[in-house]
Amino acid sequence: MLALTHLAEYNGCKQVFKEVKENFGLKWHNRRYTFDFLDKTNINEMLDGIRETIQLLPSKYANVIVYDVLTGLRARESTKSIRLIQSQLDNYLNRDRMILEHYRFKTEFLRKTKNAYISIVTPSMLEIAKKADPNYEAIKGILRHNNKPSNINFARKIFATYMHDNSIPTEIIDTLQGRTSAGMFSRHYYRPDFNRYAERVRRLIPKLHKELE
Repeated sequence: MLALTHLAEYNGCKQVFKEVKENFGLKWHNRRYTFDFLDKTNINEMLDGIRETIQLLPSKYANVIVYDVLTGLRARESTKSIRLIQSQLDNYLNRDRMILEHYRFKTEFLRKTKNAYISIVTPSMLEIAKKADPNYEAIKGILRHNNKPSNINFARKIFATYMHDNSIPTEIIDTLQGRTSAGMFSRHYYRPDFNRYAERVRRLIPKLHKELE
């Protein structure tokens, strides 16, 4: 990347090189890589933490955490999603596919590289959302009062790990969690049968829900 940048400057085509980088998802990476894989919190430990959090909360707040885990959305996106289910479900839910169409609400869900386009749902998930109160300040207040960590950050990690452990491709998980893949393969060549994977995800959701009980 450094050599190409210097070459573009030397040849006077910096703008062309900028367009190439954007089109093909080329990025600078300046990271320190350490092998901490074995030290990370595993899915069983995260499930224990989420269960403890759920048990401490009134059901209307516990439902928020459950919904977070079952969709894999970010906390902010989950809040918006729950409120849309409660207020505009007919404009939000594709009933034929049982998919929440976040992309219909661009200002709420589409932000540069953080683009949550859709979520796969089940009827029971919708009922959980309808009975939820997405007030994270209240949730954090209850947990602080009990001197307990929130563990809310485990929700997305549990969803991603559980789906991956059950053979859902990384690209599908990235799509459901609102990560825009910059890789050339994902952007230009990967064309899965999404309906088939959506059905597999939908069958896994009740099993993941049982893990939270």
